[in-house]
Amino acid sequence: MSELDNTTAIIRKFEPLLEGLTYHKLTILNKMVVGRIRLMHKAGTLVSMSKIHVGDRVSWDGTDGVSELGLSLA
Repeated sequence: MSELDNTTAIIRKFEPLLEGLTYHKLTILNKMVVGRIRLMHKAGTLVSMSKIHVGDRVSWDGTDGVSELGLSLA
């Protein structure tokens, strides 16, 4: 079973459960999901940061869309 098929199957199982929830309960569930997504993002960022060493060349996209280049000084 592909990941897409698996995701679709999970969503189908949750739809009836979600339909029975009140606005308040859906709001609580939403906060839990968003919190989990943020935690996963932070974990990924920490893993990426742990791979940077003193003297490494790094680049990042600025808020204006321009790529910046620099050295890791740690």
